[in-house]
Amino acid sequence: MKFSFGVVTIAASNIVSRSNATPIEERQATSYDYVIIGGGTAGLTLAARLTGNPAISVAVMEVGTFYQAHRIYITNPLFSSTPARYSFYSARNFLIYQRGARESYAKWTNGVGDQSYTFDALLPYFKKSIKFTAPPSARAANASAEYNPGAFSAARGPLQASYANYARPFLSYIEASLNKIGIQDVLDFNSGSLFGAQYCSSTIDPSNEKRDSSQTSFLGDAESRSNLKAFGVTTAQQIIFDDTKTTTGVLVKGLNFIPFTVSARKGAILSARAFQSPHLLMLSGICHAATLAKFNIPLLKDAPGVGQNMWDHVFFGPSYRVKVQTFTRLVNDLLYTIGQYFAALRSAFPPAALADLAYFPSDWPEIEYLSAPGFVGDFGSLPLDQPKDGYRYATILAAIRVRQVFASNYMKPVLIGGEYFPGPAVQTDAQILATIQKTVHTVWHASYTNKMGFSTDPMAVIDSNTRVFGVNNLRVVDSSSFPILPPGHPQSTVYALTEKIAAQILAGNWGPRERVLYN
Repeated sequence: MKFSFGVVTIAASNIVSRSNATPIEERQATSYDYVIIGGGTAGLTLAARLTGNPAISVAVMEVGTFYQAHRIYITNPLFSSTPARYSFYSARNFLIYQRGARESYAKWTNGVGDQSYTFDALLPYFKKSIKFTAPPSARAANASAEYNPGAFSAARGPLQASYANYARPFLSYIEASLNKIGIQDVLDFNSGSLFGAQYCSSTIDPSNEKRDSSQTSFLGDAESRSNLKAFGVTTAQQIIFDDTKTTTGVLVKGLNFIPFTVSARKGAILSARAFQSPHLLMLSGICHAATLAKFNIPLLKDAPGVGQNMWDHVFFGPSYRVKVQTFTRLVNDLLYTIGQYFAALRSAFPPAALADLAYFPSDWPEIEYLSAPGFVGDFGSLPLDQPKDGYRYATILAAIRVRQVFASNYMKPVLIGGEYFPGPAVQTDAQILATIQKTVHTVWHASYTNKMGFSTDPMAVIDSNTRVFGVNNLRVVDSSSFPILPPGHPQSTVYALTEKIAAQILAGNWGPRERVLYN
């Protein structure tokens, strides 16, 4: 496999080596069965799975570079001598691996009319990606991590899922404090329920305790294949169609800023995630007609749902001074998900809020607690905003009831004084709301912007097989494809969706004669 930055080929060594091909020869050779746009969680997984068939050739177009060095040389010699990150979130997320609630996938299934999206139907694809390692025995007794071995399969992979070797000191106090307010420990978050509290599994390679991403796992397994090529620092400009609205290639631009077309004999797959995937569809003439007219982009398919409907998860939280060791950055050793509200608490919600919550299934958690050993505040700059007063700080990120956790008797021995941020002066509903509005932050789970759905739904962009309505041989496979954002952390769902679609393509369900034109 060759790794290219634009049209400069990087050899698999620890020094820069140029290809013998000239830039023009490189451009002329760019014809593949499938062109994948985006080298992130979905894109690299698709590339690895599809090229497992040596008769299929794949090119991956990535605007960034390879974020983590392993066996290949991954730096951009024109910009820096240090590795740069891939653009997408398996290289930058909280590493949390958990699956959504069972009924959330039932809602997905009903929303797209396809029974292959139930939790049970997706479970083989969840398992297919993961090589699971049980928690290490060295963890302290008060930080033991439980798990359900039935949620994983032996000798699968290549993505590693395991646990940190130890838990941060503050986490033991959080765990017991949550227990005190009625949130009990549970076995795992990978078997269809997210109610309770637990030390969750993470995409950590237990052999070295480093992050395992789609690059280090899937691409790492496939990098020697001659039928796979990845272009780094290469920006997709437009998807090219013929007169029958069939995808024929992708117009891209590399480091020399000279556009060239990469031919896609069997189709293109968008995996650029929630913002770039709809952006490229728009640049290619697939969007709301009025939006395209505003920017003088020729209309190919009027698709009002492109770039709309975005869902995300959010968090915020108060900070306290504590007596145990903490750090100046967010960590994710322990994920807490509330199982139910006390009746008195939930009954105090206004009717409009209760009506909004009624949209979700009964097993859909409405709040998440995420430990943050450090000061968070308004998320301005986590490394630079740590107080310089010599105290250690800790934060619980959530939506409500955080003060109740800090007020539990179990938490008292570790606290130094009262609440540091936002402080005891913030008490009324109006003050709390104002604080939330100023400090709430995304969890970077943006999704749902190329909604999967029925062809009769004007806001649906793709069908349940991820094929774009109105054109041929173009799919969108990433978090933008979701018809809903399941509760919890979505990387597991992205991997499962990708495994499902890759298996479908390999089974021959996307051939050159496929027609998916919808009015």
